[in-house]
Amino acid sequence: MPIALQEAGINTWFAIRLGSTTFDIFDTFADEGARQTHLSGKIAEALISLGR
Repeated sequence: MPIALQEAGINTWFAIRLGSTTFDIFDTFADEGARQTHLSGKIAEALISLGR
């Protein structure tokens, strides 16, 4: 969440816990440019690194 709060263009950010190790995240963005920036930013990098 701290990274999401620093990222420009995110209108809303929700995370819910579905199980002991499973989470779901739902974001909304100001526009398509903000969404694309998000998809290639620090949050995406962090989530991808968790899957490695």
